[in-house]
Amino acid sequence: MNFNAVPHAEVPANKPGFETHYYTIQQLSEILSFSFERTRLLIKDEPGVLRFTSNSAGNRRTRTMYRIPESVVERILRRNTNPPKAA
Repeated sequence: MNFNAVPHAEVPANKPGFETHYYTIQQLSEILSFSFERTRLLIKDEPGVLRFTSNSAGNRRTRTMYRIPESVVERILRRNTNPPKAA
């Protein structure tokens, strides 16, 4: 799969084992041509997705930042691709 159409977040390449590309919800929504909210719902409970939450003070809601590894994107696409119909 080629996801190079949209720039992606990368961990520095000088660290061995960290060559995985990570996507934001915005980047993934552009790749899939889905809305931001639809993409968020698609990945929010998916195993392997990195979630970072902020501790907010007062009545402010908690913010969650997601990073989606390319392997998770491939798994989601494989699972949701329609299988060929048997003749």
